[in-house]
Amino acid sequence: MAFFRIVLAFLMFVCGVHANWDEKSDPSRAEMGFVAVNTTCNDAGTSCAKCIEFPVLGKSYLVVMEYTRHPFNFHCKNEEADADGNVYFNQNDLSEPFRVCAGVRTPHYMFLGTELRTNYCFDNDFSKIDVPSDCVEPILIMTIASFIGGHDKALGEQVLYCQPT
Repeated sequence: MAFFRIVLAFLMFVCGVHANWDEKSDPSRAEMGFVAVNTTCNDAGTSCAKCIEFPVLGKSYLVVMEYTRHPFNFHCKNEEADADGNVYFNQNDLSEPFRVCAGVRTPHYMFLGTELRTNYCFDNDFSKIDVPSDCVEPILIMTIASFIGGHDKALGEQVLYCQPT
């Protein structure tokens, strides 16, 4: 889980914050960023992946998200010399709604000097976002939301994974 905390810190402090936001959105999520990425798939479109390299605090973190379609098997992993992490889940029918979440609390987080609570969620409820027109087939949303100290305002990022046709 250290990987997710480091990636979140990278996204918040290096990339800045921008959001896919409207007036009906939850104000406690106003500082959430948003990005849509296309996966790369085999010729049949049944096995797809997306690799992203994040340079954070002088280290390089490789994030790999991969899935198969029938049945839907999802795997998100990070690889780094000091910390590796994995999230797995599967379900028979991708059209059925799903939401998988995990949370981490770090009492005294590295350079922040205070508590960091981070929630990681993966779901396929696209009704709460504006899916970009170039996202032909949305697959899932990964949401990383962190809460620093005793604050209830979330900071983080949503990544919409899309499968090109």
